[in-house]
Amino acid sequence: MQLPTATVVQVSMIDALGQHKKMVCCEKYKKWKSMKHNIVSEINHKLGVVHGTLEGKCETIGFKICEKIDKKECTLDQALDDIVEFSRDCASRENKIQMAWLALHLALGLCFEYKVSNKATIRRFLKEVLIYSRGIDMGLFMRDILHYDDLSPTNDAVAKSFYCLSFAAGYMVDLVEDGLGDKIFLGPARVVYRHLARAKKVNYLELPIGHPTLTMSTKTAISSYVPSTPLGLACESLKPNVVLTLLRFGCSPIGKPIDNILLTLGSQKVVEQATGLMIGDTPLEHVRRCLEYCLRAVRRIKIRIGEETTADTIKDRDQEHVHFVKETATEFLPDDCYKTPAKLKHLARCEIRDIMFAADREPAMIYNLPKIDSDCKKYIDLML
Repeated sequence: MQLPTATVVQVSMIDALGQHKKMVCCEKYKKWKSMKHNIVSEINHKLGVVHGTLEGKCETIGFKICEKIDKKECTLDQALDDIVEFSRDCASRENKIQMAWLALHLALGLCFEYKVSNKATIRRFLKEVLIYSRGIDMGLFMRDILHYDDLSPTNDAVAKSFYCLSFAAGYMVDLVEDGLGDKIFLGPARVVYRHLARAKKVNYLELPIGHPTLTMSTKTAISSYVPSTPLGLACESLKPNVVLTLLRFGCSPIGKPIDNILLTLGSQKVVEQATGLMIGDTPLEHVRRCLEYCLRAVRRIKIRIGEETTADTIKDRDQEHVHFVKETATEFLPDDCYKTPAKLKHLARCEIRDIMFAADREPAMIYNLPKIDSDCKKYIDLML
């Protein structure tokens, strides 16, 4: 007996639905099977629901992984691979995003603990964390170097920050791969950082700081959030030592950092002229030092007296950055940084540093250069 056409269609749809369910179940089984022997997943499952914070739970997982590595029950490489797998699995569930992010910090903590020196290993996690934070994560290095006045490596928190910084120095990130640029530059941030958004590869340290949603410190929508760069934040925070540190590791001061410093100093001069009072307070001294350090890292800057117009913006698009400044701000600028020829010694320093970062070398290698006295090495490293 021949079935009615409608019935045949319904049977076909049921068969197709059944096949789809089988495929979905099969995929879930494969995923479960791959995660079943995942070290991090096993430890996380055994811990279950714990009292306290996710950060505390993640730290406990880290201690247990260290125990396994020290007892040779697993290798560090195996643990790191499992962390990536665990993190991506958590990221597929909205309520586990924060755990995915914390797991990557756990991986970097393990690398620091076991003194991993392989750039590819560390940068794997530096790039992975960009996706979750939508920019440079404050917890990688900025939070601690902004917090502590003493930036000596004897402080463990600072030492870990410098560890991450050393691997970020000279790291060119591919923004096209996996659509990373579209995930980082959203809304107005895409306009503010248009020179970065249009680039294929960007210096890691030039990327803006990520959206702080994961740390629950803001309710600003990601699409409305316009963050600073690490160097920009250091200048805004009036932290000259942090500014110098970031410059030494390859941050460029051209653009917003110098723009904001000159705007502050120019406005200060206007106040002094209008009131006849000298405002020589400590914060202004910090601003002057920030400018001094920034000028050590660039050959010259291009300035124009007056306010920037829309026509200027269009004209200078894709050209060398122009700093629009008040005339009063030029009093804080040495002539050889914008008016007269720069010193040959300074140009040589900039050239050496450009070659160093292009070759993906960190600042520490400066002190291994032969036939150069210690003062000259410090000069190249922006310390003088």
